[in-house]
Amino acid sequence: MYDAEYVLSSFEQYFGDKKDKRIVLYGIGSNTKLILDNFKKHHFIGIWNNGGIGDKIFDKEILSCEKALELGVEVVVIIARYQNVPIIFKRIAEFCSNNFIPVYTVDGKQQKIIPDHSRSFEKYKDISYINLCKRIEAADIVSFDVFDTILMRRILYPEDIFELVERRANVPGFAEKRKNIAQQLYLKGLNPNIYEIYENLKNNLSLKEEILPRLLNLEIEAEKEHLLLRRRVFESLQYASSVGKKVFLVSDMYLTREIIEDIFSHLGIELSVDDILISCEQGCSKVSGLFSVLKEKAGGGKILHIGDSFDWDYEYALKYGIDEAFHIESGLMMMLDSYAFDVLKFDTVLDNRLVLGEFISQKLNDPFLFSVTNGFFDINEEADIGYSYFAPFFYKWIHWVEKKIKEYKFDRILFGSRDGYLLLKICEILQIDLVNKSSYFYTSRIVAVLAMIQSEEDILYFSHMPFAGSIEEMIQFRFKLKKKEVLKRKKGESDDEYILRHKKQIFFSAERARERYLKYIEKLGISQHEKIAFIDFVAGGTSQMAVDRISNWSVTGLYFCRIMEKYKQGIKVESLYREEFASGSTPYNFFKASWLLENVLSSMEPSLIDFDEEGEMVFDQESRTAPVLEMFKKIQQGILNYQDVYKRIDFGNVDEHLTDALVGLMEKRYTIRSDEFFDGIFSYSDTFYNMQLDLSDF
Repeated sequence: MYDAEYVLSSFEQYFGDKKDKRIVLYGIGSNTKLILDNFKKHHFIGIWNNGGIGDKIFDKEILSCEKALELGVEVVVIIARYQNVPIIFKRIAEFCSNNFIPVYTVDGKQQKIIPDHSRSFEKYKDISYINLCKRIEAADIVSFDVFDTILMRRILYPEDIFELVERRANVPGFAEKRKNIAQQLYLKGLNPNIYEIYENLKNNLSLKEEILPRLLNLEIEAEKEHLLLRRRVFESLQYASSVGKKVFLVSDMYLTREIIEDIFSHLGIELSVDDILISCEQGCSKVSGLFSVLKEKAGGGKILHIGDSFDWDYEYALKYGIDEAFHIESGLMMMLDSYAFDVLKFDTVLDNRLVLGEFISQKLNDPFLFSVTNGFFDINEEADIGYSYFAPFFYKWIHWVEKKIKEYKFDRILFGSRDGYLLLKICEILQIDLVNKSSYFYTSRIVAVLAMIQSEEDILYFSHMPFAGSIEEMIQFRFKLKKKEVLKRKKGESDDEYILRHKKQIFFSAERARERYLKYIEKLGISQHEKIAFIDFVAGGTSQMAVDRISNWSVTGLYFCRIMEKYKQGIKVESLYREEFASGSTPYNFFKASWLLENVLSSMEPSLIDFDEEGEMVFDQESRTAPVLEMFKKIQQGILNYQDVYKRIDFGNVDEHLTDALVGLMEKRYTIRSDEFFDGIFSYSDTFYNMQLDLSDF
């Protein structure tokens, strides 16, 4: 938190001579009010904020970009936590650049767009675990910052905790008032603890006094729920203790020592440190004397301080006479530095921020990562693939399906094999509506296509679909004819003419396939009066079309995305993502990765290739190797492990484009992918297309 003196002196130093400029301040916190109150001769034409356009605050209008341009804005000054500045700048960078409007922070630093090819990771070269351990060995006393250093939150911004409390307690306006009260106390030069902040909230919330203790407890519980260790930093703390160093924790924080110790206990950690120095208990912050307290408590010797804030943990540590400071970056700052920084544009709503925070807490838990990867994420275990990249995408769809089930008042859900295997498993664990009336429905392209053939048009349509082999092989394998039934081709005969000379045999084979399929369907005991939801992933609707044609059910498809095909327009389908065409470019990452994701969703059984005379399943030979199957099981387990995250996030508010973007972060321009995961072993055969499909690139 910037203190009042710093904000005022910085603004005076860098903008004191700009009284004649038309200035827009970005931000609606107490520091914005502080500037407006103390620089009345300046020409502030309005305020920018991520929302509230047209409203007034501090007697200034919150402007749209267009309105600010109309009023002649000449300078924008961002008034925000330094961690948030790059994210805020991303929101306005293109607009300001296109209109030649310079953007600064309160300390006069001009913000500029940095293209990917100009990104530098030079500062990360020294941020390595080995380097830190060497520094620890050379010190007598080692102090660690706590939040974003030893601990990190599974949220994007610390203030998101207040919004969670507001939601859980159903107290509108709580988050903003909680934040503003704390800022007002800091601006007075105080270092309040959480109890003092809540004491000051009494007069600012129109609530019964007994509600405040509940809100306070909810905040502490939300902190515990969303905090986890930065494991490698904690290892360095343990290393410092093991080599006989005095160890201190030093934090600018409103949570008391007792609460912080309880947080570590909740994480299964019994802290063994010489002391914990917290601003709210020592009466001073890192910028106003907390490091002097550390020096006094340490009692002499060379001190090394480790923390994530370059200002507070590095510059102020050295300013107050700490011998050496080691600066690491928070997970959020690493995300901003990474090639994947653009995904932070989805930070506009709380639930998006919770998804992003969870991703960052997993992928950027290690502050030393970029010293090895130069700004890339890495994948070193299969479960991480499922948890970090794929789970949000699948759980967003699950939430959408649950909404559609209520909207359409379905009687039953059919999860088509094999794509529906994991989705059904997730729904069973989450106990979504109608899960007790759900069935894993055996189907496949090769079975569905043959069963629905009733005309020459059908034969030709399915004949024209891709097949790796001769036309004779296609007729034999796709329509299940015996080799001796495949006729010799006549001279000058077109493909279609040749195929249709087999129509009698094909119709006979199709009738047989239909009878067997119907025997399987009858065993399910589903009434023709039931409204049925048919679950599929990325599909044109072949399996659903077969069910429509050969049963009397009323079926509506619920897909991730439908591939548009004129032939299948008659079936009823809704999809979370807009419909796509089979050919041409696509804006969706998941669409490009659909072959891979289908395998992630699939059961461990081979593909269905037929039903026998009793309506029992007949499976193809398994083309996936044992190591590949084991890998997919681990990826699936990672996805299932995400269920606890799903329960604390309202996925109805999560942007489906965000969850798609996370799938895309597995691409090589963002992530270093181990050979053992992606090279070669991801190929499998598809009976319908008679192809070996390579899943390593998407």
